[in-house]
Amino acid sequence: MRRLRFVFKKAKKDGEFLDDGIALYTRCIPMNWFSKFYFCHVEMEFVERGVCFSSTMQDPWSGVRFAPTNEVIVDRNRWEGFEILVPDYTEEHLYFLAQGEVGKKYDVPGLTTGFFFAAAFLQNDAKRYCSDICGWLATCLGIFRSRYWILSPIRMAELLQKKLGRPPMPYSNLIVVSQEPPQ
Repeated sequence: MRRLRFVFKKAKKDGEFLDDGIALYTRCIPMNWFSKFYFCHVEMEFVERGVCFSSTMQDPWSGVRFAPTNEVIVDRNRWEGFEILVPDYTEEHLYFLAQGEVGKKYDVPGLTTGFFFAAAFLQNDAKRYCSDICGWLATCLGIFRSRYWILSPIRMAELLQKKLGRPPMPYSNLIVVSQEPPQ
């Protein structure tokens, strides 16, 4: 069995424009109005491999990429997440699928989809943003039954909480809970 984590970065309203801007912007999407979460980014952590996978606008990794966990999760107090156990072959397959997405550009226009409710027409699978690519992995795992076209880090955390039956844990306190794919 191997561990996977969906980890979410908390915006702190500390003047860091990108974090604060994304969290505030996605909070304005109607389906996020009543969420208790204030997340600005999401990563899929392949724990045993020591890497995180996502799409980012931050250099030097602009676009879809793998990056060492210790370079992504710098301040553990700013991260929360869900940890799941999957069979080795499932983790290997997911890692293989993720490798096929590496190098795609960040989908800036795709971020507007929550306001236009035309995501299926505006999103471009040749480009990805963080919650889009991590949500796709959740779908590949069977956690989500189908793709969510309007998916922010805030909404993704809400959906995972509902599907997994537990809230996200502080990064330093993540616990292992076996996740069998839904039937």
